[in-house]
Amino acid sequence: MDKDKESVKGELNAKQLLFCNYYVSNDTFGNGVQSYCKAYDIDYSDVKTQGQARHSASMLLNNVNICKHINNLLDEAGLNDNFADKRLLFLITQNEDKATCLNAIKEYNKLRARITDKLEVTGTFDISLKLE
Repeated sequence: MDKDKESVKGELNAKQLLFCNYYVSNDTFGNGVQSYCKAYDIDYSDVKTQGQARHSASMLLNNVNICKHINNLLDEAGLNDNFADKRLLFLITQNEDKATCLNAIKEYNKLRARITDKLEVTGTFDISLKLE
């Protein structure tokens, strides 16, 4: 997997790498526009550039290599399946907020396919049996 991380990283330019780093940083976590403005040194307060920044950030977030690198950064920071499982376990086992506990149990059951959402099927069906 380290090879994949390096190959993706090598396909991004310095500004794109900076954008990814800002995107996962505490200051601008998950905010593509602010991350773009910081990475490309654009004044976010200028209304004229906000639209362009929004468009450019959207384009970057649709780039497969950018998304892979962001996922790698999040994984390295510990935001992965193991982390989510631990948080879910914490929510299930906490005793303070029963509604949160119940929702966590429901989520766990969905993940384990122990519960399926009810589906309603309507329509007409033609069933013919051939008896011999």
